[in-house]
Amino acid sequence: MYDYYVIHSRSLSSFAITRTEMLEDLGYSCYLPARDLDDSGKLPLEIHKECDNAIANSRKVILIWDSVSYGAYGDLRVAMALGVPIENITRVGDKGGPYALVNQLEAEVRQKRGSER
Repeated sequence: MYDYYVIHSRSLSSFAITRTEMLEDLGYSCYLPARDLDDSGKLPLEIHKECDNAIANSRKVILIWDSVSYGAYGDLRVAMALGVPIENITRVGDKGGPYALVNQLEAEVRQKRGSER
């Protein structure tokens, strides 16, 4: 079990690594895909499953996003669908992108859960 799964855009990798190391220095366990995922020789589906499992086995998610990265968007959707709390959404040089996205995804999740009842 991880304390945090760190979702980030590639353009913000340096910031994400620094933030993750700060959390680890405070004693939190973190999964940072760019660092912790060994994707050598794996099919894309295997990589996605490994990330999905890490998200499912995390207490919270941190999102560091520039509103451009579609990989970050995919991980965010998984976290929201699994009900993993998103503790910190960092807005970086963006006019509401992550916030608008989170509102949209929350509405989608609520709608889906309502239709399953």
